[in-house]
Amino acid sequence: MSTQYLQDGTLASNRLASGRAGIDPRQRRFALNPNIYMAMLDPRESGRQEMLLPVGLVTFRTVPMIDDDFDNAERNGKNPSSRNQQIVRDFPAMYFLSNAITRYGELGMRELSCLTLMDDPQPNEHNNVTKEQFRKSAQGYFAALWPSFADIGHQCPADLQECVTCRLWLIGDPSSGDPMHEALVERADKLADSDKVEELRLQIYDSLTTYQAWLSSKWASLIGEREDRKTGAPGISKFGPGEHHVRKNLHEIEPSEAATAAGFGSEVAAGQAEGFKELAAAMRESKGGDNAELLRMMIERQNKTDDALASLAESVKALVNKQTES
Repeated sequence: MSTQYLQDGTLASNRLASGRAGIDPRQRRFALNPNIYMAMLDPRESGRQEMLLPVGLVTFRTVPMIDDDFDNAERNGKNPSSRNQQIVRDFPAMYFLSNAITRYGELGMRELSCLTLMDDPQPNEHNNVTKEQFRKSAQGYFAALWPSFADIGHQCPADLQECVTCRLWLIGDPSSGDPMHEALVERADKLADSDKVEELRLQIYDSLTTYQAWLSSKWASLIGEREDRKTGAPGISKFGPGEHHVRKNLHEIEPSEAATAAGFGSEVAAGQAEGFKELAAAMRESKGGDNAELLRMMIERQNKTDDALASLAESVKALVNKQTES
């Protein structure tokens, strides 16, 4: 019976089977998509209506779908090559979750197993989910640790609404004392089960660190390709949406823009060095005499330095604006 149950999920949903950790394979499952670029699964593989998996909490439920009736065809002695009978069969939530993990596990897709047995209130035309019900539910616990940036007043440097680096920073050290972390801690403190909160935090952290490591490796590869093109070797010439997704989630600046900023900074440094040479020469010539002219030169040099630094700040700001618009 348990073998049949694991294959097609046809036994009563209140029965436990020898599935993962002894939990009914039909039981609703949750996974975390840490912002994987264009993470998609065919509806027959995910049980969801949309091919694109949402960023953040992804829900998988047991779904009835049309399937070929192989068993019935064999029992009736029909030719296997001409099987055309179909039936509606329940595909368990665990099946869909496994598909998602198999496809995107390397990029950080993770099951949030600590939420599996929590309440899952579903609003419909006959009932409304109260705030208290939501706060105690799996969705409520996740929302407390994965709030929108607007809800906690966070501004991503790359102007993203979802960002792996920002999420990892927010959830990585809840005791840092930073206002953003304090806002997250305050939300978590309102939840009843502190152990569950910490378990969820660690599972989210694992997902984010895995994807960030993959992004960092991909970014290094992209930079290598850009460098290869300088020597005539095949390589990427221009970043597309996927490459910009990698760059922005790591808060990186495109190589050409970084070189421009570095060059401007070098000019400022060279100007300061030349100014100090002039001041040193003036000090040698004064020999303890009237220092009014020396003081005037120092003030003038400081003003030039301030102007150069202000100009550098404006240039960097322009570069950041340009990268977020691209």
